[in-house]
Amino acid sequence: MIEKAKVWAESAKMFSYFQKMALSISYFFRSYGGLLIAFWIYTYLDSCLQIIAGKTNTENGWLAWIPIANIYLSCKIARKPGWWLLLFFNSCSEYIYFNYCMDGNSKSSQKI
Repeated sequence: MIEKAKVWAESAKMFSYFQKMALSISYFFRSYGGLLIAFWIYTYLDSCLQIIAGKTNTENGWLAWIPIANIYLSCKIARKPGWWLLLFFNSCSEYIYFNYCMDGNSKSSQKI
């Protein structure tokens, strides 16, 4: 009977250990999982923008990795003037000019 009690005590310790480990893993992904996903999305989108800049022969494709400069690069890919970057900071017209730039990007990509 004492042997069974020792086995139960050991299994309870192991269960407690695995439970704590599972909780620590879940806490990690709750706190840092969103950051990891955001970093992956940022890396993917910027590498795509750099590839598009290379295919459209746009200068300074490395600007895709700088947060504000990638909007400027997107305007240059769409063959729009550089001052359009300022229009992106106006909250009312941001969506309109974003659509114009993306339309210009798709048209310049079709020329490849």
